[in-house]
Amino acid sequence: MSDDAQDISAEQALLGSVLLAPDLAAPSLLAVPDTAWWRPLHATIATVITGRLRRNQSVDPQLVLSDLLGRRGIDS
Repeated sequence: MSDDAQDISAEQALLGSVLLAPDLAAPSLLAVPDTAWWRPLHATIATVITGRLRRNQSVDPQLVLSDLLGRRGIDS
């Protein structure tokens, strides 16, 4: 297998799972290193979600979107 293997669908599935069921999927997201994300936007979304998880804050799509829109370089 290549060192630069990627699976965009897997990234999307993991992020979507965490947004839908944070209690169940959060451990999987927290196990993914920051450098493992292929798409920069996915890395940014993962950073926002893991930050909320580590601060024991709620994770839901509206809160994550609000956090993302408050970051520089993220367009609506």
